[in-house]
Amino acid sequence: MMAELVSQSMPAISIKKMRAITPENVGKFLGQRSANIYALRERFQTGLQNPQNIAKGVELTNLLQSQKEKPGVSSLLHVINITSMLIADFAKDVEQVESKVLQAFKRALGQPSHKEAVDFFQGFAKGLTIKGITLKGMARETTATPIYGKMFMHWQEVDRLSSVPQLKVFLLKNGLTEAIIGDISRLRRLCTRIGYAPGKRGRPPKFEK
Repeated sequence: MMAELVSQSMPAISIKKMRAITPENVGKFLGQRSANIYALRERFQTGLQNPQNIAKGVELTNLLQSQKEKPGVSSLLHVINITSMLIADFAKDVEQVESKVLQAFKRALGQPSHKEAVDFFQGFAKGLTIKGITLKGMARETTATPIYGKMFMHWQEVDRLSSVPQLKVFLLKNGLTEAIIGDISRLRRLCTRIGYAPGKRGRPPKFEK
């Protein structure tokens, strides 16, 4: 599931190809991470520049709190809480990425192989030119993205489900529509694609930063 979401937000790289650690792949990865940081900064700045957006956000949260018993509302509040934590982690992640990029630049400039240095910097340039995140969402977002996103945000509850039909009922109760989810056959195919087997316990894998 996480690999699918990562691939949608990192179009410059291939998860399978990244298993081979080469100067170009390292450069692409760091370039893509940097491009996404620029994109996220733009999104945050766009939202925070207008004080009315902040006031509307607070107003909306209070309204949701008063209606949290309604289907989908508690899920939305949960997503807001998780998003708040992710934003806090984002600030830390920016510092780590910047530090890794600077270290990688120093190593690339200091190593003896001119070709490997060229491969690294060309890879970085390629990754940096492609934004994986835009104001509209992830660059490779598909009709299945809302399903994957909902499952990821509610991984603890999803982890306790024992069948795909139960998953569909859960998704419907938590804000997704029949049109978004599709029939059981489609949902089964999506679960197979991300390796999700209902009844099999375990937290979604995390990628090292």
